[in-house]
Amino acid sequence: LGFDQERLAYTSLRGLSYTQIQDLREQVAGLTGVSMTSACTNLPGKNFNQNPVRWAEVGEDQLVDVSEFVVDYDFFETLGLELMAGREFDETFADAQNQTFVINEALARYYDWEDPVGQTLVWYDDNALLQGTIVGEVGAFQYRSLHEQIQPAIFVLDPCAYSYMLVRLEANAPRVLEAQIGDLWKKAQPDYDYQLHYTSEEFARLYQSEEQLGGLFLTFTLL
Repeated sequence: LGFDQERLAYTSLRGLSYTQIQDLREQVAGLTGVSMTSACTNLPGKNFNQNPVRWAEVGEDQLVDVSEFVVDYDFFETLGLELMAGREFDETFADAQNQTFVINEALARYYDWEDPVGQTLVWYDDNALLQGTIVGEVGAFQYRSLHEQIQPAIFVLDPCAYSYMLVRLEANAPRVLEAQIGDLWKKAQPDYDYQLHYTSEEFARLYQSEEQLGGLFLTFTLL
């Protein structure tokens, strides 16, 4: 898949402010058996917003649709993604105040960039036309269907609100750790039910669903 899905868990974030999310991340990261946390709006194996982008030096005839990841700091390290060029989002570079992007290898190939760092990208967001600088490139990883070619993607830092908290567990993490994470989660979100999921299970369900759909298609074709 191109990222380390083993021991990578996630849970929902409902209506928490950015400060509350950071507090929860810090508390969970302090538990024995947790090696890293982050937050995001989109998860591998789930649905993604699609909007076009273009290199600032070309016209709109060279627009390309990309999948959009809205992520927090430490996202790439938490997923175990390989950095091909540049850097991750970093608070010391004021990435939250400046429009910056990290892109995947597929987008770099589309524009034939050997090193995309420093290039200017125009993003046709749902609500605005945004222009920013590419600061990093991550290697190819499968974030949608296992039967699809990896599509271009961009990663955007947006410290407002996120939908999921990611938790990277250590190899010897005890099962009781799930309950400890839940206790902290419930203090932050007492009105909701706590559930901890694993990305490996998400991709297993996706693969099973696609296999079943493929079997149905084959059956109707034979009929």
